[in-house]
Amino acid sequence: MKEEINPYQPPLTDPIAFLPPGQSQLHRSGNVLIIPRGSEKDMPTTLCIKCGEPSVKIVRKTFAWYSPWVYLALLVNIIVFAILAAVIGKKMIIPCGLCERHARRRFTGILLCTLGLLGGIGALIGGIATEEPMIGGAGMVLLLAAIIVGITLTSLLRPVRIDELRGQFKGLGDLFLSQFPTQTL
Repeated sequence: MKEEINPYQPPLTDPIAFLPPGQSQLHRSGNVLIIPRGSEKDMPTTLCIKCGEPSVKIVRKTFAWYSPWVYLALLVNIIVFAILAAVIGKKMIIPCGLCERHARRRFTGILLCTLGLLGGIGALIGGIATEEPMIGGAGMVLLLAAIIVGITLTSLLRPVRIDELRGQFKGLGDLFLSQFPTQTL
C-alpha cells in the first residue's frame, strides 16, 4: 500500500537534531531571536533561517542597529546622520543559512538591484546629456525601484535592537525559531 503525502504536514525531520552542541545560549521571545554577544558562532547554519529547510548556502552578514532618534539627524544633513550612525551604531556579524529557494531569491534581488542601479544611473546621465527630462525622470524612477527591490528581496533578518550584551532579530521562519527555548525579555 502506497503512503499518501500530506503537503500540509510539518517536516518529519527534527530540527533539534541539526543543532550543534552548546546551543542553549540562543533563545527566543515570541518571534524575536535573542543572540548574546559571543554566541554568534552558535547560530545554526544547517537550516534555512526563513523556512527551516536544510540550507545549501551560508551568508555571513553584518547587521547594524542604532537608536531611532539618530534618524532625526537626517533633518540636519545626511553626512551628520552617517557620522552619528557610525559612532553610535552597534553591529553583529551573524552567519545565516539559506535553502536553495531563499538563496536564489537573494541572488535575484542582488542582480536586479545592481542592474537597476546601473540602468538608472545610465538613464539619468543620458537624460542630462541629451537634455531630455523624460529620460532623466525614468532614470530616477528606476533608481528608486532598484533600491526598493534590493531591500525587499535581499533582507535576511531585521535587527530589533543590538547592544553591548545581545542582539535581537526578527524575520526568522517559525520552523527555524521553534528549535530555540522560549524566554521572556
